[in-house]
Amino acid sequence: MRPLLLLLLTLVGCAAFQSDFDPFESASDRSLNVRVSNESYSTVSITALAAGRRTLLGRAEGNTRVGFSIPWPGEGEVRFLLEILGGQRYTTAPVLMVPGRQIEILIREPLQRSVVRR
Repeated sequence: MRPLLLLLLTLVGCAAFQSDFDPFESASDRSLNVRVSNESYSTVSITALAAGRRTLLGRAEGNTRVGFSIPWPGEGEVRFLLEILGGQRYTTAPVLMVPGRQIEILIREPLQRSVVRR
């Protein structure tokens, strides 16, 4: 009876740690890569919005270019919340996110003129 119980516990333990891990997939293939060109004079905070989840990417100072890369679970639509610190907010139209690809955000004033491209 003990060997059967031990085997059962081992199988349950292995099943609990099963994942979609692919040893041949690089970390960049599972990341959200965002390139931001801030053409405004204001510092802008960028947050990724997807599937009820908010992930702060960071800030882009005025008239700068900056890149962000964060772990991302998979494909799907993502929007970006652009916030001028102490001021205006704007949520972009959704764009289809494919891990490993780069998304570009061009920030303009007013924020409603900002553009997101894949």
